[in-house]
Amino acid sequence: MGALKDPIGANLDRIQIVKGWLNGKGEVQERVYDVAWSGWRKPDPKTGKLPSVGSTVDVEEATWTNTIGAPELIAAWKDPAFDRPERAFY
Repeated sequence: MGALKDPIGANLDRIQIVKGWLNGKGEVQERVYDVAWSGWRKPDPKTGKLPSVGSTVDVEEATWTNTIGAPELIAAWKDPAFDRPERAFY
């Protein structure tokens, strides 16, 4: 998968995949996976959460700079919890 920033837009922070499925009780479950991100950040080993890239937004002036993030992100991803009989959507 890949993503490109809009030519006149802000750089990208990350690519995420949202997985949904039904558990054994028929209840909808959801998980968000960070699959590609800009910079040298690493997910927290305890929580798995990726730190924020930060922000260059100037709210008062309604502007931003492209000094953080990436203009393009590319990754290959395989669901680490894939279960063929499970009915899931991505």
